[in-house]
Amino acid sequence: MTGCSHRMMIMDREEIIRQFLELLKFHMQSEASVYQSSYKYEFFALFKEAYQNGYIKTGSPILTADSLAEVIATRWHTGDDEENELKQDMAWKILAMWREWQYAWERYDN
Repeated sequence: MTGCSHRMMIMDREEIIRQFLELLKFHMQSEASVYQSSYKYEFFALFKEAYQNGYIKTGSPILTADSLAEVIATRWHTGDDEENELKQDMAWKILAMWREWQYAWERYDN
């Protein structure tokens, strides 16, 4: 491709949420660990996009881990209690990393 820009288009909040939920769904259906570097990076790339565009601190919805937990509970928790428990476990692993990234980036930016 000629004239290809290395900068991707800026994602809006809804696109970040949609991709976040798609990644969660993928990891629920696969045997891959979310702790593997390549898979963790996919979530980090979404965090980075959210952070750099100010979605973590302002707007609606803000994209903090707590806010994402509410979105996950609303949009992703369907099915029986056992399935929801597995989904919640997966989500908490990612949201813990999301909190750590936010903590580190807020310290780095100051």
